[in-house]
Amino acid sequence: MSDWQKGKKARWGHSQGSQGQSQDQEQGQGGLPSWHEGYPQQADGPPSRRWRRKEATPSPAPALVPPVEPCARVVWLLGNRCVELLLPSGEVHCSVLAADIKAGSRSVATSVPGRFYVLENGTSRIWQVELGKGAWPISDETEARRFRASLGSRFVSCGPDGQWLLVTGTPHHGAHSPWLFDLETQRWQALPAAPHAILSSAVAVQRDGLEVTILGGWSKMSSCHGHVQRLSLRSEAKGKSPGGWAVLPGQLPWRRPGAGTFLEDGRLLVSLGWMECEGAVGTQSFRLLPRNGAAQRARSSSSRLVALSGEARPVVEELAVLPLADSFENLGEIFDLGGSLACVGRDHVQAFDMTAGTWQRWPLPAELAVDGSSSWAKHCGSWAVALEAASAPAKSGTDRPPPVVAVQAPRLTDEEQKLVDELFRNWEGRISQYAKSVKAASTAALDMERDYADLHEKVQVLREEREDLMRKQEGAQGSMQLIREQQDLLAKLLEQLETQLDLGSTLKTPRSTMRLEDRAAALESQLGDLTLQVRELADETVAFEAESGGDPLDQVAHLLAAHSSELDAVQERLDATEKKLKIVEGYV
Repeated sequence: MSDWQKGKKARWGHSQGSQGQSQDQEQGQGGLPSWHEGYPQQADGPPSRRWRRKEATPSPAPALVPPVEPCARVVWLLGNRCVELLLPSGEVHCSVLAADIKAGSRSVATSVPGRFYVLENGTSRIWQVELGKGAWPISDETEARRFRASLGSRFVSCGPDGQWLLVTGTPHHGAHSPWLFDLETQRWQALPAAPHAILSSAVAVQRDGLEVTILGGWSKMSSCHGHVQRLSLRSEAKGKSPGGWAVLPGQLPWRRPGAGTFLEDGRLLVSLGWMECEGAVGTQSFRLLPRNGAAQRARSSSSRLVALSGEARPVVEELAVLPLADSFENLGEIFDLGGSLACVGRDHVQAFDMTAGTWQRWPLPAELAVDGSSSWAKHCGSWAVALEAASAPAKSGTDRPPPVVAVQAPRLTDEEQKLVDELFRNWEGRISQYAKSVKAASTAALDMERDYADLHEKVQVLREEREDLMRKQEGAQGSMQLIREQQDLLAKLLEQLETQLDLGSTLKTPRSTMRLEDRAAALESQLGDLTLQVRELADETVAFEAESGGDPLDQVAHLLAAHSSELDAVQERLDATEKKLKIVEGYV
């Protein structure tokens, strides 16, 4: 059976027989229900007289059983839907709102039946919702942007006659920041920051509404803690700046969001969110076990109802263990219903009878499962929840509005039921086809993502190779620049050498080579002339010897010595010329 059909049955299919059947399932046959295992039960024996079935006797007309007057109702709001659970009958009513409540918003009931204040998630906008009438904001756009409400923010009513609305904590660095909204001025006021985080905490307001006790808390920076902090609003009631915080000694064991309240005798009761633990809270045998988020239904996981007494140094005493482990993301308060304490958690609704010491629980309405919010919003409580206690009958002459009467709509005919079933089948086929197309698109998107990852890796490799080539190119360019500088230096050295040797530039083109060849030819011509002169001198010497008189040997020796010295000088010139020629040939 689909969730819609379950909701339809809960919405239209309630009758006296179905109510009696649900009550029988809750109360059991002749004793307490099965969820009371492990808790105080009545002694074995015959059932009480008032529960004994009487023998059927003929009567003129069947007696009508008067309906059970509801003492409270739990209201869940999300989108344009409203789901109500009447206590203690467990009857469920559904209706449509002329509003759009954002997922993760928080709400609080008022003294007017059917009127609720809703804090919109993600903003500081306050909505006034009246069932059967509509919803409208009671704060302007400036006040709606003062801060951002969080999924872990607590939203409670406080002050004289419920004049103020208190918000405990905002996201990120605002986990210590409380805000106060005045319903008369419709303005927000920032209160002093708390010493410890106040997100996902338990909140209890004193009977006069001028003091708020916040127990436990959580933030991303400091995780969970169990400190007990008190905020005084008495100076605020006198028109002065709000009072400060007081941190009481000691800590409570804290793992998950809880809820709290003050009794008439001044005791502070706290329902601790489920935690992995052993032993009774407040005793030496109590100890916390390693945290495990998937162990909510384990035997070692439980929620505890504890009492704090004493002003300066509170004494913690465990009163009872909740039948079902639960956490209190939606509501941070416990509600006193005149001898019974209602604990409305994220997964269960449970009530503790303070006199008998027994528990009673109700299953959550099936309509709450139809929720299109994100998984994180569901985990932290996507529905805006409030508990409204039944007011006393109004006296004559008062202008108190009459109580809301739930009108039961007629059942569907067989033909209408067939049409509805056929509509469901058609929609189921279309939704199935759409789901298949979405799955195919998701598969294609995953393939594209894998291809993109592969291309990204290849591009990364190419980028690294390109960087290596760039580094090598830069090194080669540096080497070429160094060679170019060395060539310029050698050119300068050669030019200086040519200047010193008076050889002219050897780096000029073939014109320089022609000049060198011309000079070499001139040198060879000079050598030829010198050789010719030597021969002529030798001939003159022979002729002189023949003509001159005296000792021919002396004259010859003298002449030979003179010519020999001249020949040595000529030889030196020849050697120097040959060296120059070799140097020139080396450059050529």
